[in-house]
Amino acid sequence: MATETELKLRIDPAVIEQLQQHELVQAASDTQKEQRLLGTYYDTPKYELLAAKIGLRVRRENDAWIQAVKTAGKGVGGLHQRKEWEAQVSSEQPELAHVPETIRDKVFKKTNLWEKIQPVFTSDMRRTTWQLQGKNGSHIELCLDQGEMRTAQSNTPISEIELELKQGNTEDLFYVALSLLEQVPLVLENASKAQRGYRLHQSATQIRPLASQAWQPQKARLKSDMDVETAMIYLFELYLNSLQRNEIATREQDAQGLLKMLETIRNLQTVISLFKSILPKKIRQELSKPLAWLQNQLTPAEDWTLLHKALLQIPQQMRKDDYIQELLEITISRQDVHLERIAGLLDSPRYTRLLLQLSNILLTKSWRKYGNNKQQRLLSHTLLRFASNRLQRRHLKIMSEQPMNTLQQQWLWKQCQKQWRALSLLSNLYTGSKNYLNFLYLLAEELGEPEKRKKLQQQQAETQLDSEHPAIAFLHGWYSAQAAGQGVVVKPLWQLFCCKKPVWPVYR
Repeated sequence: MATETELKLRIDPAVIEQLQQHELVQAASDTQKEQRLLGTYYDTPKYELLAAKIGLRVRRENDAWIQAVKTAGKGVGGLHQRKEWEAQVSSEQPELAHVPETIRDKVFKKTNLWEKIQPVFTSDMRRTTWQLQGKNGSHIELCLDQGEMRTAQSNTPISEIELELKQGNTEDLFYVALSLLEQVPLVLENASKAQRGYRLHQSATQIRPLASQAWQPQKARLKSDMDVETAMIYLFELYLNSLQRNEIATREQDAQGLLKMLETIRNLQTVISLFKSILPKKIRQELSKPLAWLQNQLTPAEDWTLLHKALLQIPQQMRKDDYIQELLEITISRQDVHLERIAGLLDSPRYTRLLLQLSNILLTKSWRKYGNNKQQRLLSHTLLRFASNRLQRRHLKIMSEQPMNTLQQQWLWKQCQKQWRALSLLSNLYTGSKNYLNFLYLLAEELGEPEKRKKLQQQQAETQLDSEHPAIAFLHGWYSAQAAGQGVVVKPLWQLFCCKKPVWPVYR
């Protein structure tokens, strides 16, 4: 048994020559090898191996048939780690005797499942390999795969590279990937060949395809006795996985996928803010700046999507008016323009670099390398005390600033948002947090009315319609009606908030 540790990246066939000219590849030119790989993936008609998170493949390699059994393993930020068992078999038919005993007992022993397995899809590709030397004497195998995945009914092209860590540290693998990305446009591939093959087969046979719709991550399940570092890693992994899951739906121009993707970006930013005191400045900047860029790129599409959803709440009778119909058409049109732009952005080297950098920091725990003694000590503190102190400090900040003018209200709005997001992530640690969160949300909504008006101005500029146009005039009136009592309500709400008791323990 071996454990694969690899990164998969898609490559446009038009830039393969650029890859071959890269200095790392040129330095390994004497190790270059080529072979044709013809592999067949097996499962039952009901995909029972897929349900058991097992992959079964028989591949023709030179003059031998090699059977591979793989587990689903773990994938974080494009890095795939899975267990694999390989054995030579006599033909293209898989052999139960070469399935690991633990998997035979778990999956095959009590049923006639083995008798039901059949070919599901085939990969036919030419693989070119180079043995690269990374930093610190690491050994990384670069595989360039070109060919196709096919079923009886359809096919899809394969053009990707795999970087497999043969010797060395995970950090070395990311170093090579980022180095290649400097000269070659690459796109991180979250799905394995098997996952893409199943999707192809399910689409062709009109069976419900693997989920690619918007994905809601599970609620964070933190434990009060966790140490701070374990909790931070858990949250980073949870939301990085959510980011990439919703990337699939966003690529398909699914507005709900976009909304979930933005929600996840904000959650990642909240994790950075919450654990600010243990993250060195260098690491915070490497995490925060790319996420801020991505959020800015996605937010205009979110604004149009939310406006469209809000307009649909207008009573049906009113929506028959021409200017509201025109406004609905405008929101759909602008939403589509932005979603198309974002789908292209997700194929950009900048986005790939963002994912690689985030994953590298998380998986190599880079904060340990750059942290000072105080930050190192905090890593082992218990989560409950650490988180409660962070929440208490911001709670006192909010209480310290009266919302007397626009600047103070804007500052308070940002603090309320940060506190609401932080406590939402930590809510399972504290009983009675729901009431505090609801009140904080209401206060933030009132404080955020000027921001809504600013967005309206930006949206009007995008439409290139005059402010006197009936559709725009309606929007201005609608926003004004929503904000009618804002100046009067904010201060009493803030005063009521100041009377709220913390739901977390206050440590002295």
